[in-house]
Amino acid sequence: MVLILSLVRHGQTHYNAQHRLQGWCDSPLTPQGLGGVRTTAAFLSDRPFTAAYVSPAGRAQATAREIMASHPSAPLPLFTDPDLREFGFGDLEARPEADLLERYDPTSCSLTCSTGRSPASPVAKPDPSSWLGWVRPSPGSRPPTGRATCWS
Repeated sequence: MVLILSLVRHGQTHYNAQHRLQGWCDSPLTPQGLGGVRTTAAFLSDRPFTAAYVSPAGRAQATAREIMASHPSAPLPLFTDPDLREFGFGDLEARPEADLLERYDPTSCSLTCSTGRSPASPVAKPDPSSWLGWVRPSPGSRPPTGRATCWS
């Protein structure tokens, strides 16, 4: 059996529309974002799911609930996984995206995975039991089989 993984980004939020940074802070979906989610739901309606994983972010939860509300695989439980949480922007959360570019040169920055515990938590190596283990399995390991959908 082959694993088919469908990745769905949350619908547009108010912060997205305002070009504000949102990682660990949250902003509700806009009407346009909800419309995009419904288009995505229609596109995914013929794809069977055996599992659904979602970030704890409200925008991701709303996206997942909307898609699963009318999906033929419903009712299917949504598994909230904190390892699917976006990285945090610290004191730049909810600030204009331009503030990030003023402070950091994007050509010299590197991304690191955070622990996902709190905005003040230090950066750390990713937890090998998280979903990254599926994407970059260790030699000899096998990814899970079936179909899964993740919202982040």
